[in-house]
Amino acid sequence: MAVMQPVRMITKVPTDVEGVRALLIKLGPALESRQPGITAQLQYLNMDQPLMLQGKGGEVATVRFERADAETAIKVEVKPPDRPLGRIRSSWWRWRTRWLVKLALKRAKLEVERAYPKALVDASGAITPEVLPPQ
Repeated sequence: MAVMQPVRMITKVPTDVEGVRALLIKLGPALESRQPGITAQLQYLNMDQPLMLQGKGGEVATVRFERADAETAIKVEVKPPDRPLGRIRSSWWRWRTRWLVKLALKRAKLEVERAYPKALVDASGAITPEVLPPQ
């Protein structure tokens, strides 16, 4: 049995980390079945620390948010389960995981672009309009 490498992917979204936090809170109820209380944790999450999510099959996803000028890089790393898998099952796991992460990152990018369609960035790096809508 070969040692499986983690799946790593990255995307950049045109918002700051608070915009990403709003997106995560919106997606929180879908994660509640796997991690109870995750929606409340996301409200107070330190975005400088990696977010760890446990998968159903034993895999662990680590999500990091890195700030840039007017965008945030979302880096995802999914570590395979600890149990050994055969050659065919490990290939299937890798293909399926890459496909799911790619879909999730694409969805996140589209959601942010839909939420902030006309975001402008000036020379100081400030985003107009405000990232979070007024309450």
